[in-house]
Amino acid sequence: MAEGREALEALEAIPYDLVLMDCQMPEMDGYEATRRIRELGPDHPASRIPVVAMTAHAMKGDREKCLEAGMDDYLSKPVKPARLAEVLERWLGGKEEKDEIVGAGPSGEDEKPSSKVPKAAAATDLGEPAVFDRRTLVERLMGDEELVGEIVEGFLQDVPEQIRAIRSSVEAGLTEEAGAQAHKIKGAAGNVGGPALQEVAYAMEKAGKAGEISLLHDLIPELENRFEQLRQAMRSQ
Repeated sequence: MAEGREALEALEAIPYDLVLMDCQMPEMDGYEATRRIRELGPDHPASRIPVVAMTAHAMKGDREKCLEAGMDDYLSKPVKPARLAEVLERWLGGKEEKDEIVGAGPSGEDEKPSSKVPKAAAATDLGEPAVFDRRTLVERLMGDEELVGEIVEGFLQDVPEQIRAIRSSVEAGLTEEAGAQAHKIKGAAGNVGGPALQEVAYAMEKAGKAGEISLLHDLIPELENRFEQLRQAMRSQ
């Protein structure tokens, strides 16, 4: 689903078992959508559905923000199949009958799901981001080397055009458009295992949302530099 309102409409009609909630969605983001779900009231069957946050960054403060919104668990993107299976087993493993899982995107004593997000899933020591994490990409694609090659080639062909689009938006003073384009690069970099490029794209996304045109302009060379580093690392491996 493209945005939070669609998730709310789906929950009104279908008794899903779990929601995978993308935190960064247009119109209504995952945090607001989760708040609306929790505000449905105790008599509504969807009000206590497990909601698993999905976000591209495990940054300081994300855990608290998810808890405040009423989310139950946390997955950082790119999502690893093993980690996803672990989360699904945690929230759905004890159910004798399962209906469906709704994906919105980008779960005590009273037998209600815990509101605590596991610390291991909510925080990470970011340190200096790697240029290319090929092992994670291979794991994410279940060891399919042919598919890895196709994903890498598509990424390397697509990103230069996206960078040119960002530069054009910045030169035209269109900060919001530049930020939206940076969000796409951030997601793509995360999917292929390029955390260094993902980091600067995230900084540009935030600058675009804040209307900081000078910062966007200053970050373009770094974006281009990190993409070139990633390109060389991908080619060498």
